[in-house]
Amino acid sequence: MIFSADFLHGIWLKQAQLSSLSNREWEALVLLLRSEMLLARFAYWYEDESEGFPAFVQAHLGNAKTLATRQAKQVEIEARMLVPLCSQFSQHILFLKGAAYTLLGSQLAKGRVYSDIDILVDKDALLSIEKRLGFKGWIAKPVNNYDEAYYRKWMHEIPPLIHSNRGTVLDIHHNIVPPVSGKAPPSAILTEHTMQSQGGFETLSPAALVLHSSVHLFFNEDQDKGYRDLIDIWLLIQRFDSQEFWTELVRLTDCVGFKTDVILALYFVSQFFDVGVPKALQPNTLPKAKWWLLKNIYSKTVLPSHPYMQCKYQGIAITLAWARGHWCKMPIPILLYHFLVKGSRKLIEKLFGDHVFKNSQSGS
Repeated sequence: MIFSADFLHGIWLKQAQLSSLSNREWEALVLLLRSEMLLARFAYWYEDESEGFPAFVQAHLGNAKTLATRQAKQVEIEARMLVPLCSQFSQHILFLKGAAYTLLGSQLAKGRVYSDIDILVDKDALLSIEKRLGFKGWIAKPVNNYDEAYYRKWMHEIPPLIHSNRGTVLDIHHNIVPPVSGKAPPSAILTEHTMQSQGGFETLSPAALVLHSSVHLFFNEDQDKGYRDLIDIWLLIQRFDSQEFWTELVRLTDCVGFKTDVILALYFVSQFFDVGVPKALQPNTLPKAKWWLLKNIYSKTVLPSHPYMQCKYQGIAITLAWARGHWCKMPIPILLYHFLVKGSRKLIEKLFGDHVFKNSQSGS
């Protein structure tokens, strides 16, 4: 019941021998895909062939499709309510990542599930939008006072909001990376690379979507669901593949940076799913030693971290990627201060209990 990386990639290329799986192996595969939030994607991917799967697998796939369909409808409903609420304060309301893929439709949308809706707005509109949403039932998810200050002072987003009735979680961004990193692109560049869905919703352009998804995957300390994000990038390329798309992606990386992150994403997509990549975005444009190190770390972190997945030394790689993600996001003095504060608070909570900081928690 241990699956190889080649078997997993073979699923999406429809080369995996699914007909030879035993019931126990099917059970393991369902658990693995569900853990990676890919079960609904798989259900749509094999919609025409699923009649040959065991009955209990068909039941799981049917449930996954039902939940994904409901979530997609909910995203569109939320988007239709959010845009008029926010548009009077911000020139652009850009839907990001999973919400954008759903609103753009086609194969990108089928079975794409997520835990929250991400939007990007003008930074100077944040306070007004937050107040307006507060009148419409959006409340801040409880975070302690340190994390509240961490978001407001250093991050590229405010603390998550949750709708008090519908339970939808909303992340409001004003950039794609923390400004404190010194690498946040001017927002005007992002808003120059946009497009509209058929439903009239604004998202980043295809090249900017790939860049943002690459940044989210590699310029980040959290490696959870990396394989799902890599499949997103593959599907984005499949849908928008053209000379114009690649030219824009090269220009965009030259303009805003994150070339290393985009090269990493394109390298793994090309290795796993055989995608052609322009010379300007190939690994040989990076220093050899840097590339060797990054390739060996992320070749393990982009695979699912799951007991049913075969991947040696993955724990070490995840730790190294976690360290690099923090290194990318914060200057050393702030990073050390952040670790000192977080570590001290956890130690105090461990020694004296969670109630120590309870009085200072917002929303409680």
